[in-house]
Amino acid sequence: MSASATYRGEEIEVSFTAETERTDYGVPGSPVWDEIDPTTIRVSSIEILGVDVKLSTLPEDLRDAIRGLADGLEWE
Repeated sequence: MSASATYRGEEIEVSFTAETERTDYGVPGSPVWDEIDPTTIRVSSIEILGVDVKLSTLPEDLRDAIRGLADGLEWE
């Protein structure tokens, strides 16, 4: 299943997508839930100061910082 999340700052908005995987406690009758697979997190769009920007056009250290914005977001 796919999930999405958006970081909204004052001057930047970044949308992320990721795949989820079903997980549980490994015992019969335990609850089952979806967790984000961190290896599948992708930047789907970036808007800086109202301008759409492609991730590939940015310096590597800025790309890494933008990817880090996904940490702690609420995924839907």
